[in-house]
Amino acid sequence: MPTAILLDVSLSMSRPVPTSDTTENITRLTIASAAINTFLDYLSVHAKLEYVALITFSSTYEVTVPFTRDYDSIKAKLGHLEEGDKTCIETALSGVNQLILGEWGYQTLVQTILITDGTCGVGAIGRNRIIQALPLPPSFPSKIHILPIVSPHDSCLQHAMPLYQKIVDLASSTVNNSTGNINRGAIYCPDQLSAAAVVTAMTKLCEQQYQEFWCTLKCGQLETKVQLFPAPQPASHEGLAATYTISNQIHIVGFLQQQDLGTPIAISKHLIIPQPQTNNNNNRENYGSKTPTKEGSSSETTTTEEDNTDPSKVPNFCVLLHGALKVEGMAAIVQLGPEWWGTVSAWCEASRARRSCLLLAVLRPGASAAPWLGPLDQLGPADESTNAGKEYKVTAKYTHYNVVTEAFPVRSWRSYSGGGSGCAWARPHALLADVQKVLRHARKLPDKTQHLYKELNRLRRAAISLGFSELLTSVGGALERECAALPSSAPPECALQLAHAAAALRDPRTALDIKHTLQPLATNFTVTSILKGDFVFDDSEAIINNKDVTSKVWSNTFYNDFWGTNIKSNFSHKSYRPLTTLSFRLNYIISGEKLVASYFKATNLICHGLCSVVLLFVYQIIVERVQKCNSRMYLDISFLAAVLFAVHPIHVEAVAGIVGRADILATMTFLISFLLYDQSMKYNKCTYIYLFTSVLLAGIAMLFKENGITVLSKRSKTNNFKATLIRIIIVFLAGILLVYARWMIMGGMKPEFKPGDNPAAFANNTFTKVATFHYIYFLNFLILLWPQWLCYDWSMGCLKLIESKMDFRIMFLILLYFYGILLIRTFLRPSKRKSSRRLIFLAISLLTIPFLPAANILFPVGFVIAERILYLPSAGYCLLIAIGFHKIINNNKKFKHLGNATFLLLILLYAIKTYERAFDWQNEYNLFISGLKVCPLNAKVRYNVAKVVDARQNASWALSEYQEAIRLYPEYYQAMNNLANLLKNEKKFTEAEFYFKKAISLKHDFPAAWMNLGIVLANQKRYNESLKAYKTALYYRQHYSDCLYNMGNLYLELKDTESARDSWTAAISYNPKHTFAWTNLIAMLDNTGQTERALQIIPEALSQLPKTPSLLFAVANMYGKINRFTEAEELFKNAIDLFGEQIKAVHYTNLGVLYHRWKKYDLAKEMYQRALQIDPAFKSAKKNLALLHT
Repeated sequence: MPTAILLDVSLSMSRPVPTSDTTENITRLTIASAAINTFLDYLSVHAKLEYVALITFSSTYEVTVPFTRDYDSIKAKLGHLEEGDKTCIETALSGVNQLILGEWGYQTLVQTILITDGTCGVGAIGRNRIIQALPLPPSFPSKIHILPIVSPHDSCLQHAMPLYQKIVDLASSTVNNSTGNINRGAIYCPDQLSAAAVVTAMTKLCEQQYQEFWCTLKCGQLETKVQLFPAPQPASHEGLAATYTISNQIHIVGFLQQQDLGTPIAISKHLIIPQPQTNNNNNRENYGSKTPTKEGSSSETTTTEEDNTDPSKVPNFCVLLHGALKVEGMAAIVQLGPEWWGTVSAWCEASRARRSCLLLAVLRPGASAAPWLGPLDQLGPADESTNAGKEYKVTAKYTHYNVVTEAFPVRSWRSYSGGGSGCAWARPHALLADVQKVLRHARKLPDKTQHLYKELNRLRRAAISLGFSELLTSVGGALERECAALPSSAPPECALQLAHAAAALRDPRTALDIKHTLQPLATNFTVTSILKGDFVFDDSEAIINNKDVTSKVWSNTFYNDFWGTNIKSNFSHKSYRPLTTLSFRLNYIISGEKLVASYFKATNLICHGLCSVVLLFVYQIIVERVQKCNSRMYLDISFLAAVLFAVHPIHVEAVAGIVGRADILATMTFLISFLLYDQSMKYNKCTYIYLFTSVLLAGIAMLFKENGITVLSKRSKTNNFKATLIRIIIVFLAGILLVYARWMIMGGMKPEFKPGDNPAAFANNTFTKVATFHYIYFLNFLILLWPQWLCYDWSMGCLKLIESKMDFRIMFLILLYFYGILLIRTFLRPSKRKSSRRLIFLAISLLTIPFLPAANILFPVGFVIAERILYLPSAGYCLLIAIGFHKIINNNKKFKHLGNATFLLLILLYAIKTYERAFDWQNEYNLFISGLKVCPLNAKVRYNVAKVVDARQNASWALSEYQEAIRLYPEYYQAMNNLANLLKNEKKFTEAEFYFKKAISLKHDFPAAWMNLGIVLANQKRYNESLKAYKTALYYRQHYSDCLYNMGNLYLELKDTESARDSWTAAISYNPKHTFAWTNLIAMLDNTGQTERALQIIPEALSQLPKTPSLLFAVANMYGKINRFTEAEELFKNAIDLFGEQIKAVHYTNLGVLYHRWKKYDLAKEMYQRALQIDPAFKSAKKNLALLHT
């Protein structure tokens, strides 16, 4: 950790200082020189490896002594300093920044000691000007300490203190703080203006900031006391409450080849200096090697006398370790503390190779500091397998799962560019060749698609191992340029693949994850590929978790809301759509009572196709009733509008998102009702039958979705006043009756929404509320016109509220109003073509009236923008577009071909976007990642991304997304609960407890958080607190089977087997399919000698969970123990079949043991061999196989 001394040599430093204890002429500069000598004397004893530079300044600066370890040269210069003029601190800081960047680069932590006269300028204006001109924060890790040579009661010091404090604060706010937790600098004011007081202040600075760090380096039975230089700083994980401090005992836990280790990012590097072997000599030898993080400093070193005190010359453990690591080309993995690791490698100074030492690289806290090695806390010995255990081993506390840890040393699976050497791209031309190879493949797409992605992944792995993330961004930009330069004859797949690869390289979450592999974009756009997918987003709540879909009783559907909650409950969303739920139930029955997403999506697609056909007939009727022209034109407008409706990308959410069926069916019923209403206007004997059927269908449309009632607002002009009046009265009364019935069904209560669902609805300022709502209207129209920015969820900060009249988004509102004024002007302007205006008016009515329930006008809604809400309004939009193109084509023959080509291009663009969007809706991972690109400020989007990446075992990405969600929405208690669960799984119980308690403080009746807090407390052996947390969770959710299961685990830990049994039994009574409760209950009864009771409950367990392999395996083990070989064999075989790809060596081994005891030795041998095929190092199988041969 180099140090720069900034010494003020202005005129004020040369003035004499009044003293009472001496007659000598003492100046501030003399006192400062004494303080610097004290500092250098301290370093010569406690930190002789420290590099120090002396910079003097007044209005200009001068590097008096560059960085050196020759402290005597600095002392000699102190007596020959030239006086300056005035103090100019900002100039001095600029000078020291340039010196440090030139000598040490951007990564090395540097301390600066500013010694000045205690002034800053004249007046507050001068001080503020200096603060604004400060070249801070620096671009390297930094700390600045200030030592003013002034009395603490001097008014100049009081005036300068805000400036000094600002300097200290800004210096610690560096943009490149790689350690994550650099201690701040400080101001050291002397008690009085005297040499002794200033020297005392400097001594205090030395003792606080230049402490030695001694620890013990251990490797098995070997250990030695060592010093780490420079002293390591504490570190922290961004966003977490815990601070990590290096332990005073550093354990070497294993060794790796350097090429396997790669180059993980180090937050700091330190020399490991063994304690010198001296005989009654307290002075430490000057160890003359430079700090390894230094970049191109001067080469002066202090020459020292060669004797036996040189650590590199005395045989000890560090010397032996250095030689072994250097010869074998290996590095040691060391544990620095809980959840903190580093690497130790051999290092020697090039200019003085005889000075050799060990170099400690401190990695970022956490087990994922080197992701290509896997979790560092799961590395194990290379010659042992941690999953080898006794036969029939079933734990009584946790369900039986054998965790196989990766062998150690780890064999690298990476393929480095440059032949697999430890450092990729030893020369620049090797890197250039790799990039050119990628571009060559890019220019030969689609034939070289696989080759392109193979080279990209190879390039990524090498770049990640070197921390070279800028390379990935640059290659992504190059691929985008290649995409823009594609000839017109190139297949569309080329552009899609290049754009996809460029986006993947620019995405920091996937690009920097070495376990992630870039895959080619699936470009086989077929209907079958779109239908393949999972239940996503709201589908889980509305279908998978909805008992109204899967239960035997269907009548409850009419008493519950769309999500399965009682419609009159305070917790209900008040979305009453029983007919849609029944359609889901019909899907479930037709598919053999299985929830198969493809069947549900196929049904949605069929419904959308039928809806498009019905809409074609509606368009034809509308155009025929209004326009007085030939039938050829009717087909043109209606057909163009129907085709546009069929391919519009805004409908993907309604079709691919299964809950969107409510909008499709409501729209279809709406359109059929409209057709019947049209029939009722022909005035025949069936007129009122058609009318009442139309009204009935309007009511049915409401049972699909609420906006179906808006069909009652559609009417056409007739010449029969009496019939028209009767029709209006019937429709009006029917509307009132349906709305009243809907209100009564809801129990006379409105739904309750949270501010995060629709922030504008909860705004206190009327201007903010109105302006934001109108901006939302504009965005709805915009995504209809150009559906580029599509997102599954627009809540929680996705759109910032318009709180100022100067907000630039106001101009979009002006544009919206201007468009509305033009429409009104068109309708009011006298014209002979009244039929054309009526057609436009009907199209606008079809666009706006169905949108009114979602416009926050009548009542607030629980969303900001929802694409599926636009399914019915888009019918009016498509008609408007078709009318416009029809006018262009028919009114001006010159533009006929251009208009046709433009419309075909629009259809093509919409179709391509529809297919692309459909792939986003195939699974939640694609959907949530797509939402992140559109709404990065949406806390819910971040939360959902965290959930899906956590499910894919990407804990580090999930951790960052949960933290970002909490930052965006500090009251997001669900995100806190999930983040704490993630930390709990990583054994970070202190941080997990912090977030669980924070979530509970925001929502006290949060049973899941209480239960999880109990688990964390139990892991910390705080059993009484854990039990209290479990009981609190059960207070808020009485039939909480998971909590009862965990409480049973706690009782078992307390040796209270009776209470454990009761808890697990209660968990099973509330959830008969609770696998873990059954397994632990049977295992506990077996282990406590209650075999008979276990045998009594096993039949019930197997009847509830007949295809649960872990339970079958546990029961088979028990039957094997009591010599019920036939039953055990059958259960073992069933379990092995059900485990499938998750089969492990222990499963075949235990079946082998069964045959072994059964004296079926051939079968036993076969099972042991199968186990060894899965895991050749499995000890139990090896041992039992050897027993067979003997």
